Formats: sequence, C-alpha cells, structure tokens
Amino acid sequence: MQNTFLKMLLNCSIVIIGLMSTPLVLAQQKESAQIQGEKLTRLWWENMQSKNISAVEKTISPSFQSIGSSGIVDREKFISIVKNLTLGKYTLSEFKVLQSDNILVISYITTIANEAVYGVEQSNKPPGRLDVWQNNSSGWQILSHADISPAKSSNLNLKK
Repeated sequence: MQNTFLKMLLNCSIVIIGLMSTPLVLAQQKESAQIQGEKLTRLWWENMQSKNISAVEKTISPSFQSIGSSGIVDREKFISIVKNLTLGKYTLSEFKVLQSDNILVISYITTIANEAVYGVEQSNKPPGRLDVWQNNSSGWQILSHADISPAKSSNLNLKK
C-alpha cells in the first residue's frame, strides 16, 4: 500500500514538473525563433546593401515572390532590383517573429536614408516589412518579402 502511494506520488510529481516546464520550453522556442528571425533578416539586409549577389541568390527560394514599390516581382526580377539598389544607412526595429514548424514569419520596421532603385529615390517614411522564411534542404531561404508603406493618415487606433 505504501509502495503504491509512493509510486502515485512520484508519478504526480513527474506530471507536475512536466507541466511546469512546458511554458519554459515554449518560451525558449519562441526566443530562439525571435533570435533566428532577427539574425536572418539582418544578414539579408547586409547582403543586399553590400550587393553580395551570390549570397542573395543562395538565400532566395526558387518560388520567391515580393511586393513593394516595384510591384509584384519574382525571384529573377528581385535579384535584378538588388543589383540596381542603392541602400544608404538603415535601421531595422520592432521585430516580431512567429514560427510554425520550419517557417518563420517576420515583421519589422525599416528606416532607410538614401534608398534608390534603378536611380529612383524611394520614400524615407519608415515602412513595415514582412518576410516569410523556410528552413529546407538548402538551409533558410526567403519565400516572400513585402514592403508595406504606411498610410498617409489614419484615425484607426488598433492598439486596444
């Protein structure tokens, strides 16, 4: 009887410890995704700024698609844009990274000084960006990139 009680107590303790550690594991996974997402994004921007085309080509998935000031573009067109990109000093901030299996969805804000595409100066208003990355047999590759320009004015208060 006493042995049975001790076994039950041990089993309950194991379950309780397991339940208590689950939030810690989830928090570590979330932190890991956050760190990984920021790292990928920062490297992506460094490669575009330095025009490291071989790194950009390796990073872009064959099924890549982007939308921004140049419209909707595929992988080849985006690489052409990067080749003709003049990217001044920039900052990346307000990262939010979500992970689902081998996919990272990364949103962030950019502030860029002196950005030009094909010699056309771009707006210096800080746009939001949204990137989708996939970890596959080639490593982390970007599937999609969106440049989301801020609205001219908005009375919406979405932070409720």
